[in-house]
Amino acid sequence: MTPHIECISQGIYKDIPCEDVVGYHRAGQSILAWAIDGASTLSEAAFTTFCDVSDAGWFARKVAESLPELSAPSFASSNLHEKLHAIRHEYFDACAGANPMHEWPVAAATIVEINAVSPKRLAVSIHRYADCFELFEHAPLPSRAPDNPTQPVPQTYDKWKPHSGFADESLALLRSRRCQQQRNQFSSALTLNPVSAFNAKTSHLTLDSPAHILIGTDGLSRAWDTYGLMTAEEALRLVTQCGLNALLGKLRAHEATLACSPADSKRRDDASGVFLSFS
Repeated sequence: MTPHIECISQGIYKDIPCEDVVGYHRAGQSILAWAIDGASTLSEAAFTTFCDVSDAGWFARKVAESLPELSAPSFASSNLHEKLHAIRHEYFDACAGANPMHEWPVAAATIVEINAVSPKRLAVSIHRYADCFELFEHAPLPSRAPDNPTQPVPQTYDKWKPHSGFADESLALLRSRRCQQQRNQFSSALTLNPVSAFNAKTSHLTLDSPAHILIGTDGLSRAWDTYGLMTAEEALRLVTQCGLNALLGKLRAHEATLACSPADSKRRDDASGVFLSFS
């Protein structure tokens, strides 16, 4: 069973690499797909530990780089736990232990493992950390017209603000929350604390093809859960019929109409997703 796979990732800052990472790894009849969202950086400057990427972006990339290795024979939180130990040591070596805990990186993630158990049946395991998302549809949907491709979404940029725009009480509260997350208190996120590998909300389901799967970051799900431009089901149908660019285009077109006052912490966000379609 060979799926159609499409990935998209668009950041909002010109000189700061996107803090989302999406991707997939195929091995035999199994596919591991992921969407990882590095949480907004709370430091005074965008680059602190590393000269060309934020700590949030670095952490998301390190987790993503480890996933192909962790996919064999199947993804397990215990293996990610071991990898987080190594990532933690690498981070502290890079910053020489100088960064305060509230600046340590945090990430949301959805990791989906798909196994073809028969020519028309898929066994799916979902591991979700914090607020990334996953959508599924296993009914026939109109497929995309091959002669009507969607156009790339124009890239526009926002100005990065110190502490990602958070200030005063909201910044103090978020700093306190980040420290809680690093201690793994009341947290479902991935952090430098290796125990956070076990924070995943895990579920399993079986899908019969044709089946369509969309996973992504909360910057993309703003289209339905923040702005109400469509339902989640309508978003998945739009992607199935027109591609990820169509969804991102509607999202960015709406965000372009939003006023941005100095009090706004973040008018929009990096937006990323992976779409898999099994016919």
